[in-house]
Amino acid sequence: MIGRDQELVVLTEAVRCAPSLIVLEGPPGIGKTRLVGELLRLPSVTGRRVLRGQCHPVAEPFPLGPVIEALSAMTEWERPLGRVAGALHTVLPELSELLPAPLPGSTDLAIARHQIFRGIRELLDAVGPVLLVLEDLHWMDRTTFELLTFLARFPVPRLALLLTCRPDEAAADRPLADLADGLSDRRSWTRVELDCLTSPEVALLAGELLGGVPIPADLAVDLHELTAGLPYAVEEVASVLRTARGDLPARLDGLRVPDGIREHQRARQSALAAAVGRSLADDLLEGLAVLGRPAGILLLAALTGAAMDVTAEAVGQAMHHGLLRRTPSGDFDFRHPLARQSVAESLSVGRLAEVHATVATALAASAAPPCAEVARHRQAAGDTAGCTVFAERAADEAMARGDVSTAREMLALGLTDPGLSDEDLVRLAGKFGAAVKPGMPDASTMAVLRTLIGEPRLPADIRRDLRLEFALLMRHFNDTGYAELERVVEELTDRPARQARVMAALAIPDWAPGPVSGQLAWMDRAVALLPRIEEPADRAGVLFNEAFLRTTVGDPRAPELVAGLPTEANTTGQRQELVRGWLNQADLAHRFGDLPLATRALAMADRSMTYEATARQACAAEAVRAWADWFGGRWPQLESRLTAIDREYGPPTSLLHGQAAALRGGLALARGDAATAEQCLRDVLAADPATAMLPVRALAAALLSRCLHGQRRIDEARLVVHAELDRIRAKGVWCYATDLIAPAVGLLAIDELVRAELVCEEFAAGTAAHQAPVLLPVSADAQARLAERRGDLDAAIAQYSAAATGFRKLHRPYEAAQAEEAVGRCLLTAGHKAGEQVTAALRHYEELGATWDVSRCRSVLRRYGLLPANTRGRRGYGAQLSPREREVAELAALGRSNREIATALYVSERTVEEHVSKAIRKLGITSRRDFARVITP
Repeated sequence: MIGRDQELVVLTEAVRCAPSLIVLEGPPGIGKTRLVGELLRLPSVTGRRVLRGQCHPVAEPFPLGPVIEALSAMTEWERPLGRVAGALHTVLPELSELLPAPLPGSTDLAIARHQIFRGIRELLDAVGPVLLVLEDLHWMDRTTFELLTFLARFPVPRLALLLTCRPDEAAADRPLADLADGLSDRRSWTRVELDCLTSPEVALLAGELLGGVPIPADLAVDLHELTAGLPYAVEEVASVLRTARGDLPARLDGLRVPDGIREHQRARQSALAAAVGRSLADDLLEGLAVLGRPAGILLLAALTGAAMDVTAEAVGQAMHHGLLRRTPSGDFDFRHPLARQSVAESLSVGRLAEVHATVATALAASAAPPCAEVARHRQAAGDTAGCTVFAERAADEAMARGDVSTAREMLALGLTDPGLSDEDLVRLAGKFGAAVKPGMPDASTMAVLRTLIGEPRLPADIRRDLRLEFALLMRHFNDTGYAELERVVEELTDRPARQARVMAALAIPDWAPGPVSGQLAWMDRAVALLPRIEEPADRAGVLFNEAFLRTTVGDPRAPELVAGLPTEANTTGQRQELVRGWLNQADLAHRFGDLPLATRALAMADRSMTYEATARQACAAEAVRAWADWFGGRWPQLESRLTAIDREYGPPTSLLHGQAAALRGGLALARGDAATAEQCLRDVLAADPATAMLPVRALAAALLSRCLHGQRRIDEARLVVHAELDRIRAKGVWCYATDLIAPAVGLLAIDELVRAELVCEEFAAGTAAHQAPVLLPVSADAQARLAERRGDLDAAIAQYSAAATGFRKLHRPYEAAQAEEAVGRCLLTAGHKAGEQVTAALRHYEELGATWDVSRCRSVLRRYGLLPANTRGRRGYGAQLSPREREVAELAALGRSNREIATALYVSERTVEEHVSKAIRKLGITSRRDFARVITP
């Protein structure tokens, strides 16, 4: 029973504390019946007599139907029945031989009903400790409700009464909540509302249903969204996945509706049609399905064409039959997306277009038409002219609020109209060009630009502008985009502001090909045009890019340029430039260790980031915070942030240029998952160098070299280091090597000491004029590694100590712990047996959750006989996993081999085998493949 442990505890306690009245509520498919089944299997319940009855969805429910069904199975009692039980001969004829003599008949129906109620109470009292389970009471008759009210007022001492129902489908005059009002002791009342499963719970349930297969995070999110967390829907989707051939899909796009859900939906739709009429039922459900989102009664009435009261009645019936639900906002929607999909897929092509047209008309008639929605529905209905009208309106609205992404999408939609006049084409193409901002491109934008560039009906100046936007986007793919930009920019002499902006874009060194001298030349040309630029947004764009470039290369003018950057904005364009520019400054400051500037810059960006900020800018802000989390050792927060970025903004490779993959690789490495770390980091380095920022590649190379070095794959590690050092050397910006230089020097110095010294000198010369705070501890770290390799341990200890102090001042705990560990390692090598520094580093690693580094420190301390002695002997863990057994089990659950686990934890393969065997025995599983099912990392 995944996700129901707490509810099961509450139910068990309520049953134990009889007399009790327990109401278990939840929508269909939530798992009420299964939870009751689990309850009845518990030892604390099996010693109690269980009577079970159920209501059925019939037009005229039988009086006392579920109670009679439950009581008819009784055959014996703890004590003789009182005479009042004789009133039950007419309702329980199968028990006539066991009941007392019938009571004299009464012509008063109220008296007769009262006698039956008292007789049922007598029967339940005489049977001893009893649990009476009555299910699906949303279908109960009025008499059953009156009996339950009677039992609430006159409780049976040893009776636990468990009632289940769907609150949305219950009759208004029979609310189970009212039963509490009649209780003599409110403490005997328990109400349990089952919630839908969370995304992790859905993943666990699906994994169990699929035989213990781990569910990837992205697939778990899709499963949760598709099923709304309903266990029944999860089971149905799992059945489809189970019958499909091959591995699990990465995502659930295009998944067919499971047959069970489809048939269930059809049956309920038929019941609704019988209640309100086929036409009204179809118009309501089909309209809501095609609309694709929740709707209120007013909009639903427009979709059905019926009066408000008629539509409201139909909606009520749809809820009663389990087709619709009320959302927290008060609108109405299907119970889960698969139900909506089932209705939509049942429509013929012609009917689907007809419903889209109805939806578009209904939306367009509202007080504030959602133009983007109307445009999409017009297009789906085949009305291209109507689509273009509303698409252009939606684009204008989006541009007015600074949402250029939506504007591009809507203009692209409008431009698909084959009947556009020349005038309309020119106008829409001009707007599309204005909506294309430099940034990470998407396929649809690129496709539209290619089409428009080749459109002969467009004037030459518009096509030139579109070529420019196309080149600005293409620079993120390869050097061809830069070459095209360099050609187009020379054609902009009549537009100095635009020319300066393009030159400033060509001057961003993180992306530009060739040495930084070329970017400096472009920036000089852009700055020279500033006197001819009047628009504040254009001036801000050039100034922010200049400050970024000068700071990157260590220009002594950089601090003054940063201090003079604009902080106030009056227009959308200015605000967007402030957000972009200050986020770039914050990103650079975090990487260079300038925490005061990073904090100030991010605050400035946040202040300007209103609704007008684009999705890319919001994502960039999260990327900056991800750097802060990584360097600051806030790793759980970093993991949550990276997951949220994936969910909100799409794959990290398209928005964060490998940063997310590099950081995930770093986290995996620190936690001993070398295989995942290597895969993530190689993905970053395998990307086209034109599409990944050099600082990110340098971090990935540094982490990958550590990973390979730890596995004694020295030659592979050297290749990684050499390749990235060559790129940095060609660029001429040695500050990009702040993450890479120390591990690179330490690696090269193993048997290329002279080369390592030359690289260290190159770095020192290339950063001599730079004021980045991180350079002091980084340089000390690199020098310490050289000294250690030369055998000058005193110098190494001094430099490592300086590095540790510097990293602590910059609030970089992971790097500080590594330097502190190195101090301890050198002291131990020099003959000092204290080991305090290694022990302190170990504690810091434990605080960070860096299990790989913890294991390495323990290995060092063990080698020197310095692990703390346990005077009380080794702790016994009994049936529980020891910390080391859990570490091994977690890595085995990820599919790691014994050799990989041994490398990660600095132990022998034989030790790993022993831990695996013990963990399998303690967890009660049959093989290591089952770890993925029972271990939660």
